[in-house]
Amino acid sequence: FDLVNLHIAYPLGLHTQALLKRLGLPLVITEHWSAYHYSFNSTSPGLERIRRIFRHGLPLITVSRSLEQDIERFSGTPQRLVYHVDNVADTAVFHPAAGTAVVEGRFLAIAGWRSPKRPDLLVDALKLLRAVGRHATLRIAGDGPLLQALLGRIAAEGLSDHVELLGHCTPERLAEELRSAHALLHPSDHETYSVVCVEAISTGTPVIASAVGGIPEYLTAERGALVHHNDPKLWAETVDKEWERLLGMDRQALSRSLADRVTPEAVGARYFAALMDVWERWPKAAHCGSLDTSLQ
Repeated sequence: FDLVNLHIAYPLGLHTQALLKRLGLPLVITEHWSAYHYSFNSTSPGLERIRRIFRHGLPLITVSRSLEQDIERFSGTPQRLVYHVDNVADTAVFHPAAGTAVVEGRFLAIAGWRSPKRPDLLVDALKLLRAVGRHATLRIAGDGPLLQALLGRIAAEGLSDHVELLGHCTPERLAEELRSAHALLHPSDHETYSVVCVEAISTGTPVIASAVGGIPEYLTAERGALVHHNDPKLWAETVDKEWERLLGMDRQALSRSLADRVTPEAVGARYFAALMDVWERWPKAAHCGSLDTSLQ
C-alpha cells in the first residue's frame, strides 16, 4: 500500500502513533461526521482521546469548510493541511428529465425527521403562505421520531388537505418527486453538507434551505435561496418572494451548475488529487512516529 485512509477518525485514529511507527505510510483522515459540531452531545472526559487524534498533524479531507471549522473548535487545534471534497450525487439517478412538468406550488421536503431537522417550520410556513393567497402544498418524504408530532401539528393547523406524507422513497422515486416539485424545502438547525440538497440541484430542482453549516458553500442564488434565521415568518416570506423566480429557472442549466463538483467522476478526481498531494508532501521521516512542519 502507498497510503492509509482513516475514514472517520474515531476509533482508528486513537492509534495514530502506533500506525505511523508500524506502517511507515502516509495517513490521512476523511471526515463527514456532524458529531463534532455538537461535541458528540457529551461532556465526558473521554472526548479528550478523540481530540488528540487531530493534534498529530495528519492531513484532513472534509466535505465542507464548515466541518473543518467544527473539528478545529472541537479539538482546539488548527488543522495544517485540509482538503474539501463534496459528497457525491448519483447523477445516473438525479438528473433532469425532458417532458416532466413542474407543478406550481408543490413543495417537497425529505429527511430522516430527527433533530437537527425542523419540520415544524414547514407546517408553520405553509399556513402563512396559504393565508396570503399562495396555493402551496407540501409533500413530505422520509420518517423518523419527529414525524408523529408533525402529524399532530398538521391536523391542528387544519392543513391535512394540503400536506401529503410519502413515507420512504427510493432514490428513483425521490428523483421523480424532485422533477415535478416547485422547489425542495430543507429547514434544519445544522448540516455538515446535506446530500439531499445537492441531489435536488443535480435533478434541476431549486432549493430553499436554512443558511447553516456547509449549505451556503454551494447553495448560491442561481441554485435557490437561503433562509438566514429559522423563523416561520421568514421562511414563508422567502418562499413568497422567490416563488416566480424559482418557478422560471432553467432546470437543465441549474443541474449543470454543480456538476463539476458532485458527479461521481468529479468527486473521484478531486479525492484522488487530494490523496496524491498528501502522498507527495508526506515527510520521509514520518515512520518515526511524528510529523514535522515539512507537511505544511
